[in-house]
Amino acid sequence: MKVKNDSKLVMKGQVEEKNEIIKTIASKDCSKLAKITNEMKLTAMKTVHDNMGHMSFERCYPLLMARHRWPGMSLDFRKHIQTCVTCLARNEPRKRPYNFQHTSADFPFQLTNMDICGPFRATDRGNKHFIGLVDVLSKYIVLQEVKEANSENVIEFLKKFIFTYSCPVNIKFDNAQYFKSTKLIEFLKESNIGFSYSTPGHHEGNSNIERVFRTIHTLMSKELRENVGIQWDECLNKIAFFYNVTVHNTTKFTPFYLVFGREPIFQQDLLFNNYNLDSVIDKGHMKFAYDLAKNIATAIRDKYNVLSREGAEVTPTTKYNIGDKILIRRPDLKIERKHECPWKAGYEITNIFDTYVECRLRRPDTMKFKGRPKKVFYQDIKPNFALLEKEEVKS
Repeated sequence: MKVKNDSKLVMKGQVEEKNEIIKTIASKDCSKLAKITNEMKLTAMKTVHDNMGHMSFERCYPLLMARHRWPGMSLDFRKHIQTCVTCLARNEPRKRPYNFQHTSADFPFQLTNMDICGPFRATDRGNKHFIGLVDVLSKYIVLQEVKEANSENVIEFLKKFIFTYSCPVNIKFDNAQYFKSTKLIEFLKESNIGFSYSTPGHHEGNSNIERVFRTIHTLMSKELRENVGIQWDECLNKIAFFYNVTVHNTTKFTPFYLVFGREPIFQQDLLFNNYNLDSVIDKGHMKFAYDLAKNIATAIRDKYNVLSREGAEVTPTTKYNIGDKILIRRPDLKIERKHECPWKAGYEITNIFDTYVECRLRRPDTMKFKGRPKKVFYQDIKPNFALLEKEEVKS
C-alpha cells in the first residue's frame, strides 16, 4: 500500500514539474519576440510534427513551445495536425458511444442468431459444416452437422428445431447467399418467423453466434485431444450439451435452466440411490423462469446503457451533417494489412441515421457521385479536415 502511494506521489510530482515548465515557457511576452512569417511557422510545425513521427498534439506541442512563440500558436498547430494527410489516413477517430440495442428479448427463443460454420475437414460421414443457433436471452445453443452449406439444410435444421423446442419468433442471419434464397424466405414467411440480416462488412452485427462458434472451437479442440479416435461431428452434440448446462458469465445461470426452468440431471446423479433430486428439479417453476428472464434482459440493457452514458460524458464526439466530407475505413478489409493506412478519402454524407450514415464517393474531376450509397457506422468514419481546409482557402 505504501509503495502504491509513493508511486502516486512521484507521478504527481512529475506532472507538476511538467506544468511548471510549460507555464514558464508560456509566460514569455509575444510582443517582444521577433516577427515570424507564415512560411517560418509552417516549417516550425513540420519540424516537430511531420519530421518527428507524426505524434499527437500533446506530445509535439511542448517541443514547439520550447523553440518558438507567436500569437495563436496552439490553434495553428492543432489545425496543422488536423489537416495532416498522413495522420488522416492512419489515425483512429474518437469512438462515438451510443446505447446498445442488441439484447431486447423477454423470453427464450424470442430473438435468435443463426449461422453456418465451416468448411472443415470432411468426416467419414461426409460432414464439412455445422449449423448453429443461439438464443440471445438464455444463451442456449443448438448445433447440427451438415454436408453442405445450403438453404435446404437450413430449412431441415429449422424444421427439426421447431418440433423440438417450439418455433423461434425472430432469427438474425448474416448475408450469406444461402440465407437469402427464395426457398428459405418462403419457409420463414409460411411459418410466420421474423427474420433480419446483419449489416454487410460489420462483423459485430451477428456477434452472439460468432462468439458461440469461438467457444465451440475451443471445446472441440480439447475434446479431440482427449479422445483421439473420434471425429469432430461425433462430439458436436456433447459439446453443445456441455455449453448449455454450465453457468454463463453474462446471465449467471445455465442456459438449460433458463429454457426448461430446472437444472439438468446428469448420469452421475442417478448412480447414487440416496441422492436428493429435489435440489435439482424443485426450482422448475416456469413463472419463476419467465420473471427471471425478464429481469436478466432488463439488467443487461441497463448495464450497457449506463456504460454508454458514462462513456458519452468523457468522450468528445463529432456531429455530422448531410454534405460533410468524411473519410471511411477502407472496405477492402480482406486485403488489409496492419502497416497500411486504413482510411479512404473522397466520400460525402448523403443521409444520417441513429447509429450510421449513408455516404457516396464523389469524383474529383466531374464532382458527380460514383456508385451506390454505402452504409457506414459512426466508428468507421471521421471528418476530412484536410478537404475542409482547402475549401476554406478557396473561399
